[in-house]
Amino acid sequence: MSRNCLRVATLLLAAALSASAATAADLSWEVVNPFRLYRQSKSFSLQESAFNAVRGSSPELPADIIQRIERCLNDPDPAHPEAFARCQGMAQAADFNRQRGWASSTLEDTCFDRSARPRRYPANCLRDGRSEDFVLPTSHSVRIGLSAGRRVEVGTGDCIWRWKRRSDGSVPAEPVRMACNQTVPIDDVPYTRDRASSGIEVEVRLPDGRRFSEDVVVDDLFVVALGDSFASGEGNPDKPVRFSNKRSMNYEPVRPETAAFLENRGRVRDGSYVLPKRLMRDEEIDKIYNYNTHEFLDAFWPRSAEWLSPDCHRSQYAFPFRVALQIALEDRHRAVTFATFGCSGAEVVNGLFRAMPAREHWNPSGQKTTEVRSQFEQLTNLICRTGGETTERSMKVFAPGSTQPTVQRVQLRSCPANQRKRDVDLVLLSIGGNDVGFSQIAAYTFLERVSDIAAVARVREHELRFGTNVGSAYLAVLDERLDAVAKALSVGFGVNREKVVHVSYEQALNDEQGNPCGRSEATALAGLDVHSRFRYDGTRVTEVVGFTTRLLDRMQCIAQPGQSCRGFRPAGGGTGFTLVVEHQPEFLRRGGCARGPEDANLMKMPRERGSSGFSPYLPGNYRPYASHQRLFRTPNDAFLTANEHKGGETPLIDILQPAIAALYSGAFHPTAEAHALVADHVMPHVRRVLAAGGVAADQPQAPNAVAPAQ
Repeated sequence: MSRNCLRVATLLLAAALSASAATAADLSWEVVNPFRLYRQSKSFSLQESAFNAVRGSSPELPADIIQRIERCLNDPDPAHPEAFARCQGMAQAADFNRQRGWASSTLEDTCFDRSARPRRYPANCLRDGRSEDFVLPTSHSVRIGLSAGRRVEVGTGDCIWRWKRRSDGSVPAEPVRMACNQTVPIDDVPYTRDRASSGIEVEVRLPDGRRFSEDVVVDDLFVVALGDSFASGEGNPDKPVRFSNKRSMNYEPVRPETAAFLENRGRVRDGSYVLPKRLMRDEEIDKIYNYNTHEFLDAFWPRSAEWLSPDCHRSQYAFPFRVALQIALEDRHRAVTFATFGCSGAEVVNGLFRAMPAREHWNPSGQKTTEVRSQFEQLTNLICRTGGETTERSMKVFAPGSTQPTVQRVQLRSCPANQRKRDVDLVLLSIGGNDVGFSQIAAYTFLERVSDIAAVARVREHELRFGTNVGSAYLAVLDERLDAVAKALSVGFGVNREKVVHVSYEQALNDEQGNPCGRSEATALAGLDVHSRFRYDGTRVTEVVGFTTRLLDRMQCIAQPGQSCRGFRPAGGGTGFTLVVEHQPEFLRRGGCARGPEDANLMKMPRERGSSGFSPYLPGNYRPYASHQRLFRTPNDAFLTANEHKGGETPLIDILQPAIAALYSGAFHPTAEAHALVADHVMPHVRRVLAAGGVAADQPQAPNAVAPAQ
């Protein structure tokens, strides 16, 4: 080749490279309402506004971005002055009340059918006025415009936009003329699981005749959450209960057998069971309904806390929900189809493989849900074109409180490859805590005996409370159960183990110094005075902290056998799941009895003190989603946040109800702030899993990358 020819070739190559680089910066586009669980764009826009407010103009994402979003929405952090100013006005602009939390404004806007029985994800969902297949969309809506640099360069004038399908080159729309500083909505960008045949090619002609083009291809990720109360978001209702600042509720019953019980225990009219009362209709119309009337019940139950799914206490604050939202926020060239099945009380056998009792049986409509279908069955019903298939396996099962298991046959409902509407891209998992009886072991730390909270024994001792000796027997078979989960996901749903991110648990029973709760008088009653018989026993707490350490070590061994196994060989050679543990150190001084400077009074239960009213604060002023030193719900917090009561055979006026309202409403579960913290530590693993699966995130875009419509 001559020198002149070489020079010409070099210039042509440079020009081609320059044109390619320019093209990448010519146009900017994003998916409209990319979080497909939300029906309307405004719900996602609330999260996006907070994301942009706390991120600012930085090209790098803060490691605690989800925590900052949570603080921005529910309790703006003055430690970040610029973001604080931007966040302060968001609640008014977005029309939600920070005392009730951001999720209260989006609860009615999801593609989850809360009125169906059983509750479920619909086959189709009406999103922004268009009906879409919930699991497998055929198209997405996008908006596209000139990049910021090109808008400045072009200035005024109209641009002509055309687009055609990448699959067959057909032109689905007439050219669109629009001012060059505006974005163009495109409502029907084709989508298939084969990326090569998805999307459109968009071309724009500028007023000066230049043309720019870009391929617009949306990556739709299917994210599934499975597991227990830590996956469901227990303790953090989407709409918490509101309380009266003027009226109390006396739970001391008038039944003879209960009065005798109280008399024997020296608790008659001692005020222990006079507690804050829900803000009800009778107060709003200046009446007082008698406890023993239908009027009272009809006013009480509709003012219950509200959840994304009350039968599982499933919440938008749960870490899987926050992770799925963050996936959509970080890369606006993709959409996220998200389905969560996490359920409070779930374990591997009764929860994932088998049906389990519903968390709440009563609801204002009068329709009762007493049972929740197994999570694997729910996933099968969602993604299978037919009824799926049923297989069986043997598993060890314990009766409550027993240390001797029986071998039982357990069925798995699953969906083979040839029947699936689509494959799962990512599984977010939290399971294992209930398999070792952690809720009963937690009760062992602060409750001397079950009969102390029940006038007439309705709950057997071994069902609510037992020690670490029982938990150790359960722990011995945890590896077999998690191996069963790994095989069910792989064989039954085609989910490779590398796609499962399993989140480990945290130490929950420590104070702000890192010491076990109950080791000092100051922490023995911290957050527990909702009930006169609640008190941390420092010796038992220390015992349970040690047991929890063994649990966390065993979970690491089961996920990735190594030094933590100490010679133990987990069933199946380990699950191979990614186990998230990096968040654990951040909880070591932020357990349930940890107190911050503002918590001297805020950890106490407000009670009426004669004619002076409530003290040390008004219950109606309690803020369930304020930031605190503690990252776990105390029994007091749980009473004032979810306030669950049992209907049916348990009378509403009974000393058992305050214990239920404290313990079954999310005590010893992570707060919304804690879920955001966990989600931040999950995200690096999720980014890696998605990148390995061929759906790597683009570099997170700067705020307002797409020009707003003028």
